[in-house]
Amino acid sequence: MTDPALIASQTPPAAVPRVGGYVTALAVIVANMVGTGVFTSLGFQVMGTRTGFALLMIWAVGGVVALCGALSYGELGAAMPRSGGEYRYLARIFHPAVGLLAGWVSVTVGFAAPIALAAMALGKYAALLTGWSETVVAVAALALVTLVHATHLAFGRVFQVVTTAAKIALIVGFIVLGVATPAQSGLSFAPTVAALRELADPAFAVSLIYVSYAFSGWNAASYMAGEIEEPQRTLPRDPISEALDAAEAQVRPERPRDDAGRPQEDLPLLAPKRRARAPA
Repeated sequence: MTDPALIASQTPPAAVPRVGGYVTALAVIVANMVGTGVFTSLGFQVMGTRTGFALLMIWAVGGVVALCGALSYGELGAAMPRSGGEYRYLARIFHPAVGLLAGWVSVTVGFAAPIALAAMALGKYAALLTGWSETVVAVAALALVTLVHATHLAFGRVFQVVTTAAKIALIVGFIVLGVATPAQSGLSFAPTVAALRELADPAFAVSLIYVSYAFSGWNAASYMAGEIEEPQRTLPRDPISEALDAAEAQVRPERPRDDAGRPQEDLPLLAPKRRARAPA
């Protein structure tokens, strides 16, 4: 049985302002996952992929892997609703030294490299359209976004939601244009025998590396869990976990249950969202 004091110790302090909810957390995740990866890595995947079906399967497998990671982080974030991501989780579960090492790796590699790559891609595209210096555009973009988020949390939240909505609208426009344009490449996405054999090709596994990079960002909300309203409910909010909880309530109906249908004497640490919130 989970100790209520443990959950209370992981609750963000009252002094930390919580300015975001489910929409903000969703916008942060979408903004991190849908970016330079999908626009820049596709060419590398096509180099080793010969059929359209194999190309779709690469993204499907990468999506399943990302979903598993997102579900795991969602439950960890609900159990330990404090900002910090894997730094917080590893330090709490294993040892503070492990969390410290993970934090330094994230700062120096996990965050710095993708941010630099995204800025470089933006500078490259901007140079093709406007002729401006790639370096100037990249540095200016980084400075602007940093200034926006350093100004005020509420302003940063609005900026994140608006820019993410604009990005999604742009991608939807690309999809509509692609569907409306007559096919000219002759590429087939049917699961032929040759396409199925390609799934066991080493090039398929190599392409998964690029897809994994494109899907990176599914854990972005965990780094700001302390700024999200009701993180115990927001972070793990997904239909799969809800379905599993409902199934558990049906197969073991003889045990006393709380208002959410969970066994009262055996509420796991990784699902504190089903408990009443402990006072801050």
